[in-house]
Amino acid sequence: MGCGNSDWTPPSSKRPRCAGVPRIPEELHRVRQRRPVEGRPGCRRARPHRRDGLEKHWPLYERCQELGLIVLFHTGTSGIGAGQPGGQGIRIDFARPIWLDAPAAAFPDLKIIAAHFGYPWHLELLAMALHKTNINIDISGWAPRYIPTEVMRDMKGRLQDQFVFGSDYPFIQPQRCLDELQGLDIPELVLEKVLVGNGRRLLGIA
Repeated sequence: MGCGNSDWTPPSSKRPRCAGVPRIPEELHRVRQRRPVEGRPGCRRARPHRRDGLEKHWPLYERCQELGLIVLFHTGTSGIGAGQPGGQGIRIDFARPIWLDAPAAAFPDLKIIAAHFGYPWHLELLAMALHKTNINIDISGWAPRYIPTEVMRDMKGRLQDQFVFGSDYPFIQPQRCLDELQGLDIPELVLEKVLVGNGRRLLGIA
């Protein structure tokens, strides 16, 4: 499930700037109108730099859980505002992975993907994924050779079933990501899971 520009209110001048604040009632109405689907459930992408774990969002997550939808959240730092005075007013602490811990606990069948592995709070996210198997991690937004050692270690090992591939195209070309992953001494079975298998399982594709 995608969210277009019409689904977002402009940032308020009275609070730190965000990429957009969702109109929760309208978004909930949209999700409630959906029917259960088989094979390829849609994904709702949450915008960065707002606290998505707040309980006012929970009716939305409850409906997504009922429909078997995947909910993908931006986590960690952002290129938006990077290198600018005050980061253009954007607060990256709103994108800390820990904000997803409460909804992940409240909705154990909700399929959560934390995009960009939450850097610089990647250890926090790894701990959450170890604790809650409904939290998945994507590796988009980084050239693979720069992925932190701790993230790469758990992707190769104990969290290999909870990582999914992403490139953040057009900012990073998919072919570059694939080429660099091939050179990182990742076992073939694990690489197949990250590139294909785990995503197919989340999407319900046989």
